[in-house]
Amino acid sequence: MPRRGRSRRIVHLASSNSECRDSVSVGDLDEPSPLNCMKKLCDVVSKLSEKIDLLLTDKAGKQ
Repeated sequence: MPRRGRSRRIVHLASSNSECRDSVSVGDLDEPSPLNCMKKLCDVVSKLSEKIDLLLTDKAGKQ
């Protein structure tokens, strides 16, 4: 199933930013540091890309 270009970019962004999630330790979660903000952003992008993939798969299945 071919993916749309936008979805591919979002998924690539989520996968390429996985190292920023790994670099944030548990001790950093209490302070609003740039790494903590980046971790939250990575999590949001990852969840969004999963939902977009589910929507595209569902839409392709109905056609």
